[in-house]
Amino acid sequence: MSGAVISMSLAVAFLGAVFVATWLAIAEPWKAQGGSLADHWRIGSALFRFDFWLEAACVGRRRRRELRNDLRANLWDATARHGSREAVDSLGPLRTLARESAPPRGGGPRWTLGYLAAMVVGAAEIVAGFGAGTIWADAAIESGAAQVDGSPTLMPWLDLTYSSLPDGGFELSTGFNVLVLVAPLVAFVALARVWRLRSDSTQQSTSVG
Repeated sequence: MSGAVISMSLAVAFLGAVFVATWLAIAEPWKAQGGSLADHWRIGSALFRFDFWLEAACVGRRRRRELRNDLRANLWDATARHGSREAVDSLGPLRTLARESAPPRGGGPRWTLGYLAAMVVGAAEIVAGFGAGTIWADAAIESGAAQVDGSPTLMPWLDLTYSSLPDGGFELSTGFNVLVLVAPLVAFVALARVWRLRSDSTQQSTSVG
């Protein structure tokens, strides 16, 4: 099962890297100087959650950036006086703050929601595939065949190869084919509402004009 462990570890590492990159792109901790790591983490996490709820409220990207910058400045000012924990706690529910700060204006794409949905679905595929692969390997061993190729039921994205070894052991090779991208892609498109991209661009052009 070493191949399965390696594949799962790489996939989890990739998903983690995507999440960290998304967090950094939204929190932008480098825009503030001073403060401890805990301060940067609390404020960055608050900005990330605030942006999430703004996007869920269908606020456009440009407006979200403006609101994040305003909130970041206010939080660091409050942190200098009272500490980051009290500064963040004083905001109250960030979902409520997002609704009060910028009511929905028509509804463009929700990229962050799409990314998170794709990550959750991808992680679920990996975990489910790992468990199903173990069951599949047990069935392959019981079959007594020297080699078995296939995929677990309802998991066509997982390619498995079982081979018996002369010493009585066995080798299990595992891999993910291109079909593993289908479900995360569907989740991304559905939650991000990619089809609203043109609508959002039109609204931004109108507001600028």
